[in-house]
Amino acid sequence: MAQPFAAFRDIRLNPQLLLLLAVPLLLIQTFIPIENFIHRGDDAFYYFNVAINYHLFGHWTYDGINSTNGVQPLWAMILTAVAKLGYWVGIREPDTFARLFVALTTCLHLGSLSILLHLFQRKISLLAGIITVGAFVFPLGIVWSRLWGMESSLYAFTLVSTIAYYHLSFQNRPTTKSAITLGILLALTALSRLNAGLLIAILLSHYLVLGHQPGFTHRLKLVLVAGITSSALIIPYGIWNYLTSGHIGPISGAVKAVTVQQLLERAERVVNRFSQERILASSARIGMVCDCTDE
Repeated sequence: MAQPFAAFRDIRLNPQLLLLLAVPLLLIQTFIPIENFIHRGDDAFYYFNVAINYHLFGHWTYDGINSTNGVQPLWAMILTAVAKLGYWVGIREPDTFARLFVALTTCLHLGSLSILLHLFQRKISLLAGIITVGAFVFPLGIVWSRLWGMESSLYAFTLVSTIAYYHLSFQNRPTTKSAITLGILLALTALSRLNAGLLIAILLSHYLVLGHQPGFTHRLKLVLVAGITSSALIIPYGIWNYLTSGHIGPISGAVKAVTVQQLLERAERVVNRFSQERILASSARIGMVCDCTDE
């Protein structure tokens, strides 16, 4: 009697199938009523409008008049391509485009979950992978509703992909080909979120100094290959940005830098004025004490 059930013990459930449980939770953000859908960050609708307007005006613009580069480049390029494809198939409603863009972030989020589960299952345990994926899905309802449509999901996907490739492939097969692939992934991560460019220097420096593979010269060669590959993808964007806007990074970043500088200068003026007032008050008290002593 036990024989018919023996086969079931040999069946191993693919852990990736567990991610099917997350699909409804993620997709619901695409189909919620519009009065709830619109309650998301302003930056998300900024991206939506910039991408849609590219088809109408031939350049990135929010208001249809002034050009802008105040975007994370890779996400803006992807949304622009999706918007062009949407116009080609006959989509015209901004609401439909917005839902399409949010559906894209759903796919990226699921991709990140799949890679995370695979990485933790290989390096630690399946249980650790399930816990990590759960932490990445279930508590983030407010993140889905506010940030989906921005570059966050793309950044998570490229970052997790880079780390997984580094640990599961590059360290096991440190060849020129794998170094080129690592460089491409690092560049895509940096273009997803420009301040992630620091990851290139950090990760490659870590491998050069602490890599397990024998031969410092060999590690240096691979680091140079990966670094040059990343630079070949990132530098052209910086050059184009500088030629078109006068800034290497997005204009919004420059505006934020100016704002921070203005706040620091204002704080310095307040501190200086407060210090001067305290000095004057102390001088007045000293003068009063001296007058009393003379009397």
